[in-house]
Amino acid sequence: MAAGSRKHNEAVSAKRKNKITQYISISTSFVYLLKCS
Repeated sequence: MAAGSRKHNEAVSAKRKNKITQYISISTSFVYLLKCS
């Protein structure tokens, strides 16, 4: 049971990390567009 919940927590944190990296890449490209225009 404990191992299963740990695996679930790892999956959740991985998803969160994915969202954060997505957000960072979006904001960096947005800033890049603003600077270039």
